[in-house]
Amino acid sequence: MKTSDTPNAVLSLCVIDCSGSMIENDYPPTRLEAAKSACLELVQVTAKQRPNDLVGIIGFDSDADLVVPLTPVTNTHAFHAGIQPLQPGYTTDFANALELASQVFAAQPNSAQPRSNFLRRQQPKHNRRIIFLSDGHHNGRGTPLSAVSMLKSSGIVIECLGIGGTPQDVDERLMKLIASTGPNGKPMYRFINDRKALLQEFRKKALLKVIDD
Repeated sequence: MKTSDTPNAVLSLCVIDCSGSMIENDYPPTRLEAAKSACLELVQVTAKQRPNDLVGIIGFDSDADLVVPLTPVTNTHAFHAGIQPLQPGYTTDFANALELASQVFAAQPNSAQPRSNFLRRQQPKHNRRIIFLSDGHHNGRGTPLSAVSMLKSSGIVIECLGIGGTPQDVDERLMKLIASTGPNGKPMYRFINDRKALLQEFRKKALLKVIDD
């Protein structure tokens, strides 16, 4: 399905940390399994509300892999098959993950958004966002901020979630820089402190109808 066939679709990429610390069991059974369940919850709820939406999933540690390309949310088998093999890996490279996300969106039809408000009103709106989840600090090559700049300049909204033992375990300073600015003028970043709250957050994101860039 092409994005041009679904002019009101929201395109979401879930970018999930799969580094070694995601094996911790404080989000039972593990942080990674809780994140996978949250992604599947997003897909399931979205399928009921906006069946034309597309969701993709990237898993990353030192490398990044597109385990589910942007796929109609009604194709539940593709999401289960793509996400279940993810396992905790090695280090945490935010840059690789965000560069891959940029490539995924760049490959979509109508990925270039007009800069002027007038032109934006003249074409179908394709809302595009990244939901970026990590339990740690970027310790890969370089900085992820160059990829972030490209994403934001293309009109892509980045929402960041930190999970783990405490907020201090997460590089909140960097994640707030990665996150887009919300309507309240603050970074679209939140620390989630348990599995139940994580599932609730992804359900809430599934019900979002419009993303303002």
